[in-house]
Amino acid sequence: MGVLGDVNGHEVRLTSRSLVGRSRRCEIRSSCASVSSVHAIIRWTSRGWQLRDLGSRNGTLVNGDPLGPGQAALIGQGDQLTFGRSEPWRLLCEEAPGLFARRQDGLEVTGAGVLLLPSELEPSACLATAPCGWKLHHLKESRIEQVQDGEVVAIEGVTWTLNFPEAASDTDEFDLTELSTIAADAALVVSVDENDQVTELVVRSKAGDSAPITGRAHLRILPLLARRYLADAGKPAESRGGWVSEERLVQATGAKSGGYLAVLVHRTRNSLEQAGLPRGVIQRNGYGGVRLVIGRVELVEV
Repeated sequence: MGVLGDVNGHEVRLTSRSLVGRSRRCEIRSSCASVSSVHAIIRWTSRGWQLRDLGSRNGTLVNGDPLGPGQAALIGQGDQLTFGRSEPWRLLCEEAPGLFARRQDGLEVTGAGVLLLPSELEPSACLATAPCGWKLHHLKESRIEQVQDGEVVAIEGVTWTLNFPEAASDTDEFDLTELSTIAADAALVVSVDENDQVTELVVRSKAGDSAPITGRAHLRILPLLARRYLADAGKPAESRGGWVSEERLVQATGAKSGGYLAVLVHRTRNSLEQAGLPRGVIQRNGYGGVRLVIGRVELVEV
């Protein structure tokens, strides 16, 4: 995700829309009198990061070149940004904005695909994509709310500011071309007992077998996904389905809600990543479907 740094080593993580100025509502704040209250805006666009002067009194510079009032310019990693006569900033990282939340005391929690708050181990809320955008699942209250980028929410009496890409992808957050290249030669071996509980998970690849993963309750989403994958395995790869509805997964796994299912998917992705697979091996779409995207699946009943 985008990161700005100043000459004193202070770094600021960029959201998809970050205001620069002296005002308290600005994400990038300056105490320099030459900086306007709302001086400029840095936002993520389809072409990368863009800096726009907002009619400031003392101007905005990109690598020493001035922007006219209201003028915008694309900025890249290493570019120097100066607001008024304040000390310059530099764009340290030009990656797209990521998923994170900032607590009222400044603590930040990041996520990949979903965000668990207040912590990964004991979540009370889960932020995840949905067909109509982003939703915050309050797990203990069985309540769901639609949220916007930059929105402030309360979780267990503590306020958090949510930051995420403005548009949710129809096919999750993964590059499927890259994913197919990485996972095409890998096999997922899922062993289950008579109660359809996963007893062991192994990833086989050209590099050899991964260390077995055992005793993880969140892996209970895998048997249903594996069976659907195998049912569609005879189809051409480009038309292969393998999708299981979230409603069906909630019923099969005993998850209390779609929010709890998002937590299971997130933790299973973490386990697969530890075994050497990309997180996108478990893919979610914008229409309530989940599937496995991998070269081969084996389901072993023990």
